[in-house]
Amino acid sequence: MLLAAALAVGFFYLLLRPELAIREIRVSQDGAVLEGEVIALVQGHLAGAYAGVVPKNALFLYPKAAIEKAVAARFPSLAEVRAERAAGGVLQLKLRARRPTALWCPPLFEFESDADASCLLMDETGFVFGEASAGDAALPRLRAPAPASAALGTFALKESRLAALRGLHARLKQLGLPPEELRLRAGEGVEAALQGGARLLFGEEATYDAALARLATLLGEQHLIPRRDEKLRVDYLDLRYGNKVYFKPR
Repeated sequence: MLLAAALAVGFFYLLLRPELAIREIRVSQDGAVLEGEVIALVQGHLAGAYAGVVPKNALFLYPKAAIEKAVAARFPSLAEVRAERAAGGVLQLKLRARRPTALWCPPLFEFESDADASCLLMDETGFVFGEASAGDAALPRLRAPAPASAALGTFALKESRLAALRGLHARLKQLGLPPEELRLRAGEGVEAALQGGARLLFGEEATYDAALARLATLLGEQHLIPRRDEKLRVDYLDLRYGNKVYFKPR
């Protein structure tokens, strides 16, 4: 009994030793967030003590999981957060930023113009994590279906769905029909809005290979689809019904 008490006292004595406390927080990242804000957030989680006795900044008992979760929640632009002990009483925060692969834009209504609606950045998993800027204009633009769009820090699309839409966007560019944006229609598939005003209508397929093959065949027929200066002269071209294709000339 006395031995156990002595061991407990010795253990707590070691935890209170300055050399076994976290004395410095370092952040390793690629510029995704402000380092000072991360450090301040972590310092808040290291303040105080467990049950008023064991300090939370003890190097071997610090709240690792809580810190990682808090930093990830505070900064949705981060794809990964890892807290690790390092020599010299250092707590190392290793941060990895999300990479944007598409723009997620809110639905437009009749009284709105595109300039009124700001778009958000989306990574390859379908997670929406930050405000878009002019430098992101080259990314595929996806227009959310009405009536609502996903909020910052949430998943707007399933990863497989996003991959299919990105593939559709890339293939249309290869066919010489670069979309200004892809508009998702609830229960009705996807509308590709092209430069010049034409619209291509697709269903909600897992992939768009079959529809794109039909489109490539149609484009190969010189006089079948009205065109001028390499642009489609149609109001819409509907590819949702298998081998039956409908279009409305302008």
